[in-house]
Amino acid sequence: MPKPRNSAVLVVGVFLAVVAVVIGATAATAWRGKPQPAPAAATNPSVNHSAGNHASVALSSDPARGSFSSQIPDTSVAAQDQALRTRPGDLVAQGRDFRIERVRLTHPATVTVRGKDVTATTVLRIVITAGPYQMRDLPSIVSLGGNPLAVGLEATDLASLTAFTFDGSVLTQGATLAVSWGLPTSQSTTWTSVIEVLE
Repeated sequence: MPKPRNSAVLVVGVFLAVVAVVIGATAATAWRGKPQPAPAAATNPSVNHSAGNHASVALSSDPARGSFSSQIPDTSVAAQDQALRTRPGDLVAQGRDFRIERVRLTHPATVTVRGKDVTATTVLRIVITAGPYQMRDLPSIVSLGGNPLAVGLEATDLASLTAFTFDGSVLTQGATLAVSWGLPTSQSTTWTSVIEVLE
């Protein structure tokens, strides 16, 4: 009877087709190779969607010339100190939806301000409450007077953004404080406010 033979041929054919698909998929995966690590400027904490971790953006003390991080002062010594988020400070400037406070560091630190190494005992903490903020592939950059100051750190509830700067010279009456996605441009800036210096 021909039916059993046709069934056997059908089963063998299906088996060979499945094996061919598995081998093809394996070969295609091997051909693609291992995924390449993302460049340092693209690897940022907003990708892992954990709030308050933008401090780990590549802000090295010796960034590559022309890189994203080379245009933002290194404030990681302050950003990585969780106590500085809530420690009481002295109000030195304010404006619509933000305040700037001088906060004492947990320990004195050597930092670079405008190309010079200085020993800092305090830091300026900028808290912007114009949220809620979204997580994006590019970090929120806080700028003052058009100059990038630091990567903004989102609060857990995304309602506020905190940034630190050691450069007190940026406290200029009437200067514009801004938040942008990545480096500030007319297209990337999402919020601005004018500062009133109190001291």
